[in-house]
Amino acid sequence: MIEKGFVYVLYGKQLRHYNEAIGSISTLLLHNPNAKVIVLAEMPDFFSETEQVTIVKLDDALKSQWLSKSDYHFRLKLSGLRYLLENYVKVAIFLDSDTLVKKNIMHYFNEISSKQSVLHKLEGHLSKKRFSRQYKNALDRTFSHPEYGDYHISKSDPMYNSGFIGVDQSHLDIFDTALWLMEEISQVITFHTAEQFALGLLLMQKGNILTVGDGDVYHYWHKKPRLFIHEELKREVENNSVQKLLESPFLSKGIRARRPFLRWLQDKVH
Repeated sequence: MIEKGFVYVLYGKQLRHYNEAIGSISTLLLHNPNAKVIVLAEMPDFFSETEQVTIVKLDDALKSQWLSKSDYHFRLKLSGLRYLLENYVKVAIFLDSDTLVKKNIMHYFNEISSKQSVLHKLEGHLSKKRFSRQYKNALDRTFSHPEYGDYHISKSDPMYNSGFIGVDQSHLDIFDTALWLMEEISQVITFHTAEQFALGLLLMQKGNILTVGDGDVYHYWHKKPRLFIHEELKREVENNSVQKLLESPFLSKGIRARRPFLRWLQDKVH
């Protein structure tokens, strides 16, 4: 088990998610040359292990156990992070595959403690129009569990983005509660954000939450920027190979994160 490491959780077999992860890891290593990376992946053979990158297989038994009878696939993300904390790394920074690292972010490990965690950013509160619309069937409801307690959902509750999660083993005690709460909420809302909402709520109750913002990482989940970056990543993987991008991260400098003006205009029109 290593002391500090960056972790990724990849499930499913869509190639674009794996290309995303390669782009993310390569940019991470470009700006953080001493980083250690652990990837939990359903298709481990896609990757090449290096001195810095360890690959762990996500097998069908684990998937089945973590999902149980649920169809809310974000359970795999949080269950995978817990699994890596329990077995592979003491202090973890999780990155979604659709992130490109822009700077050295090693210092965030020093911000993680039993009294503080790190998330990508605060997107607002449930009082915000788009969240209040998505969560209208959850607002002012109390979700109760005999072991985990009562959770009353109100408009003052925060919505954090979980594309970046910095936690350590002292946070393992929140995972069961977060997994239960996200499952309950996912059944009554109209969007996929129950995972990040429940995680943020539980981490906030445990201690302070530090946010990274967009300056250090680019989380490109918006549809049109994402389509362009997917094309960039596909080209880079085809031209350089997965192994080259991991072993020679300077190659990731060829990935354009921002659309040229003409492409932006074309996407806007369509």
